[in-house]
Amino acid sequence: MDNKQVYINLETKYSVDLNTHVYVKDVGEVYCDDKVIKEKVENIRIHNGKDKEEYDYISGIDITTKIIDKVENIDINIIGGPDILLEIKDQEKPKLVFNFFKIAFVAVILFFWCCNGYYQFPRRRKYESFPREDILYICWPKKRKIL
Repeated sequence: MDNKQVYINLETKYSVDLNTHVYVKDVGEVYCDDKVIKEKVENIRIHNGKDKEEYDYISGIDITTKIIDKVENIDINIIGGPDILLEIKDQEKPKLVFNFFKIAFVAVILFFWCCNGYYQFPRRRKYESFPREDILYICWPKKRKIL
């Protein structure tokens, strides 16, 4: 019987949550003419989940041996990086209180900044242009003689 060709394009780095198993379909793309073999290869577990945060390493040889043990009559060709670096970490919890205070701080600063700018400009009608004296007063607060 002819061996089917299976090509696996592996990523070089993969992040996973705590207590989550890693399958071939998670760390790379599988290419094969036979869809049944492709699905079998994609659903092979290559790493068991762990309880603590750490970095782990999976070599391409370990992946090929686990696949050959489960699926027979295939030839595996690894494309891409020969190894995978697994980053096992817990999901970060959103800091809602801290984000609320950051937004409130910026809103208060903008509010007082706008109020300050509103009262510093002379009060004019909507479409009236600034006379030259007012523009100079905004730039240089001391009264200057206009030439």
